Amino acid sequence: MYVVWSNQLPSDSRGGWDPGLLDDPRIIEYWDGDGVTARWLFSNREAIGFEFFGGAAVWDSSLLFGPDATWAAVPSPIEHLGYTVIRQRAALESHLYDAWAMSG
Repeated sequence: MYVVWSNQLPSDSRGGWDPGLLDDPRIIEYWDGDGVTARWLFSNREAIGFEFFGGAAVWDSSLLFGPDATWAAVPSPIEHLGYTVIRQRAALESHLYDAWAMSG
């Protein structure tokens, strides 16, 4: 699993980011201080399924892809799409549990 952190709020900063928050060896975390990922997701929000986002960036969201996912113009198929991470936490955890259980 890849997690991309970025600074979208005035209180966000790399210094305030705890890289040990998600303590699992299967998780690789990145810091995107320039928000490139959030802006790319926003510019492709309709194709991905985030069409409800306003503003200039997609953030505080989760996308989960299965082992057969491919990346052409946009990644697909999406197994789970959630906003906000906290509000959709139970669904995300369930999808992750199922995916990791099937992977052995």
